[in-house]
Amino acid sequence: MGGYFSFGDFNTEDFLVDGVRLKVGAPNVYNAAAQNVEAYNIPGRIGEYLPEDADVNYPNEIREYIVGLFMRNRTPEQVEAALADLRSYLMPYANRYDTLADSYEPNYKRRAYFTGDFVPERLGAGNNYQIPIRFSCDPRRFIYPEVIEEIPAGTDSVEIVNPTNYPAHPLLTVTGCGAAFTLSFVRNASVVGSIQFSSFPNTLDIAFDCETTNAIRLTAGRPSANNLITAVNGKPEIRGTTTIRKTNSDAAVVVAPQFWTR
Repeated sequence: MGGYFSFGDFNTEDFLVDGVRLKVGAPNVYNAAAQNVEAYNIPGRIGEYLPEDADVNYPNEIREYIVGLFMRNRTPEQVEAALADLRSYLMPYANRYDTLADSYEPNYKRRAYFTGDFVPERLGAGNNYQIPIRFSCDPRRFIYPEVIEEIPAGTDSVEIVNPTNYPAHPLLTVTGCGAAFTLSFVRNASVVGSIQFSSFPNTLDIAFDCETTNAIRLTAGRPSANNLITAVNGKPEIRGTTTIRKTNSDAAVVVAPQFWTR
């Protein structure tokens, strides 16, 4: 046991109680993610037809870490306090998605939530424990570090190449320009998706998630900005080589592609 994981604001490397640190074993390894996909039967054709743009969803997988807490020569009260501290760090994330990363796959991050299971297992007669910590993970592994693309004010477009075989649904940070405008996703000279923004000033930034089609204001409290989105058409996603264009060059857009693999 010598690795670590980080989840939300919690990092096992930062856990220190009475001079004792956590030891994190390598997580379980699961196979390529299962997928649920809508396929079609075509009369006169053998087998099923799977359209290129078919909607696919991937059931969550459990990722388990065995965490060691070795408290030799500590009192039972110190042991109980350490276990309570660890539990208190994790429980706020029960059934709440956040970012999971670890030292065993440093080039990927995951979206996950803590399952809420916390059952310490005592090892022998001493004050040594192991605790299975389980996360329910979106089986997509998001490539890290991520290359950020920009369409600054004064420019009209950016071309992005997706290095994977899977459609990426980017996170957009958009700065207004005082006029309505549209972002279009263009592939093979055809518009495959678009987002229409109403007028908002260049003093306001909003974040738009192309997967959930949800927008928030990047201000205190992060209130909803869905009233600033007038329409979402098609699939605003990045497959292969995709160009993102804006109809008003005064607006500014930062694109976090969120490339992923399985």
